Amino acid sequence: MPKRKHRSSRRDREEKPGCLVHWFRKGLRLHDNPALKEGLKSASGFRCIYILDPWFAGSCSKGVNRWRFLLECLEDLDSSLRKLNSRLFLIRGQPADVLPRLFKEWKVTQLSFEEDSEPFGRTRDKAISTLAQEAGVKVISKVSHTLYDPQEILALNNNEPPLTYKRFQDIISLMGIPIYPAEALEAEDVEGLDTFIDPNHEDKYGIPTLEELGFDPEDVPPPMWIGGETEAKQRLDRHLERKAWVANFERPRMSPASLMASPAGLSPYLRFGCLSPRTFYWKLTELYQKVRKTTNTPLSLHGQLLWREFFFTVACNNRQFDHMVDNPICIQIPWDKNTALLNKWANGETGYPWIDAIMTQLRLEGWIHPLARHAVACFLTRGDLWISWEEGMKVFDEYLLDADWSVNAGNWIWLSCSSFYQQFFHCYCPVKFGRRTDPNGDYVRKYLPFLKNFPSKYIFEPWTAPIEVQEKAKCIIGKDYPLPIVDHAEASHRNIERMRKVYNNLSRRGGPGILGSVPSSQAASAPPQLGKFNMSSKLMMTKQQHQQQTQETPMAPPAGNDSDLMPRPAKMRFMGTGMSHMQMLLGGNTSTGIGGTGVVVGPGVSGVGAGVGVGGVSLGAGVSGIGPGVGVGPGVSGIGAGVSGIVSVGVPCVRGVEVSGINVTDVTSHLPGSSGTNVLSYQPSLDMQQQHQRQQQQQQHQQQHQQQQQQLSQQIMPVDMATLSQMDVPGTSGSLLKELEGTNWQTHWQFTNQ
Repeated sequence: MPKRKHRSSRRDREEKPGCLVHWFRKGLRLHDNPALKEGLKSASGFRCIYILDPWFAGSCSKGVNRWRFLLECLEDLDSSLRKLNSRLFLIRGQPADVLPRLFKEWKVTQLSFEEDSEPFGRTRDKAISTLAQEAGVKVISKVSHTLYDPQEILALNNNEPPLTYKRFQDIISLMGIPIYPAEALEAEDVEGLDTFIDPNHEDKYGIPTLEELGFDPEDVPPPMWIGGETEAKQRLDRHLERKAWVANFERPRMSPASLMASPAGLSPYLRFGCLSPRTFYWKLTELYQKVRKTTNTPLSLHGQLLWREFFFTVACNNRQFDHMVDNPICIQIPWDKNTALLNKWANGETGYPWIDAIMTQLRLEGWIHPLARHAVACFLTRGDLWISWEEGMKVFDEYLLDADWSVNAGNWIWLSCSSFYQQFFHCYCPVKFGRRTDPNGDYVRKYLPFLKNFPSKYIFEPWTAPIEVQEKAKCIIGKDYPLPIVDHAEASHRNIERMRKVYNNLSRRGGPGILGSVPSSQAASAPPQLGKFNMSSKLMMTKQQHQQQTQETPMAPPAGNDSDLMPRPAKMRFMGTGMSHMQMLLGGNTSTGIGGTGVVVGPGVSGVGAGVGVGGVSLGAGVSGIGPGVGVGPGVSGIGAGVSGIVSVGVPCVRGVEVSGINVTDVTSHLPGSSGTNVLSYQPSLDMQQQHQRQQQQQQHQQQHQQQQQQLSQQIMPVDMATLSQMDVPGTSGSLLKELEGTNWQTHWQFTNQ
């Protein structure tokens, strides 16, 4: 945190008449509130408001825990403002109706608020800004709900969302570290300002109770969380006191104790803006510097903040981000519609105690462990029930205290393998996962007390208990507790095959037909713009580079070390023949696949295949430049030896090559809308004289080049799947690259378990 700067009092500042209204939405705090601080610089008085839409409050499906947490946040904010001789004015109505009236009634000259990055909020704020301009009111908005301005991130990515975490990291590295948080509002900031407190404030502007919002007090569970900025700051302090834990944090891990509501959990406070993410970030930075310990960024607490940032960035310009249809980054999957099964899942009545205990905790407390969220999300979607992630997202939005629109939708898209991460063969077993996490069944017994008398042997699959055991436990399965609504083994196998078909179709169509790419001004059929591509730097790496990259988190960090979550190595099969994505990007002018033998003609990459390339034509299976071989002709040929991992990028016509323990039996790739053999005419051929000159130059340098590459090969490590999934090919903006950049490379492969 920066050193405290001298603050001028109100008396030191030039008097400028006018009332400032600060509109709280998220960002329910006085620390790191730059919009409010900026507005106070030129105000003679101020009011802080929160607008509660009566229609929204009456019709919204948010659970009681979320409403209680929000009301506690507002009460705490009002208490903090009282210390500044002010109050929080809660206004009932719709913003477009309320604010123009307040502009006139309160003689408002400035309106400030925290900038909203989400599409709905941006549309609302644009409309309000227009109304303010018409009323002669200056609008001040500042980014403070995220570490960076999502629009600035998009601007650095050609106004398109970065659809891989690696790409996102590359962009924010150009932006530098997040800015320091604004200093907290204190008495000297408002000294001499009129705060317009009304004697009848409680009657006119008081914060409602849960009963006034229509909740029955008897149905309200005991609170597990206390809302508000005060509690958030105390939790953060307690959190950071655990220096060793913070410094060595890697990923959420599950244990019976961790399944309960986290005593130091901060996610609800970040969601409601009681805690500034920038304050959290910089306090973590200070602690890391003190203990001189840095964990891998994607897994550290810094990394967790960046995952949040990633989803806000991807969603900010996508109004359909919470839908499958018309969502340009979401795979269109033919999910089943089954209201009965959906309700049983939501109500914790699936017959699987592990799943039902998690959903019960969610309804009662408004929070569940991150990996518990993974388990129930997988069960609903690709694992067992084959029901759309949109339905699960709605349930989480109703009950989860920390359900931000962007983060909630993003996680459901991810966990259902609809985008970002396509390892659909990873499936959580609702029996084994629970048993390994909570061997004694204490978690299940707490949230499903009617099962508490079952022996630990049966508590995760009580339907297998003999009838005498069920009678002794006073719980007859099928009567007092439901039988499983699906057979997990059968359902998960069936659904993996369904998902496999989706991905096979995706591969055959080249992607855009199923997996939407980010809209582009460039036609899908237009050739991509070629960029510089350094094969030695991009396709080869030293052992040190390999170790560094393999430490990076893939799009979905594996949850624990459960054998059923981490399957055995998969066998990749590429169907058909055709032009490779890599060859297209590198720019050979004609490419086709013939019976597994690669042929490349033109001034692009020559010698794509182990064998002999003459005059720009290379024959053979393999990758010249990546595998042993001799190439003669223009372009790049015969670069190095011993790295077979590059074939996973889609270089054509490789057979029987071992790639990082994965058998590649056949390779192909397709252009959008094509199948079989693909031919691309891209660059005009060089004339024969130019080709001859380049051949001579190639021959002169070939021996020296091979010697250099032999030395380099001593340092080369195979490029593995995780590394390739994070590789970027710069300088290409066509729809095909967006498809590749927006998805894991595994999108284009058919997987079968060995």
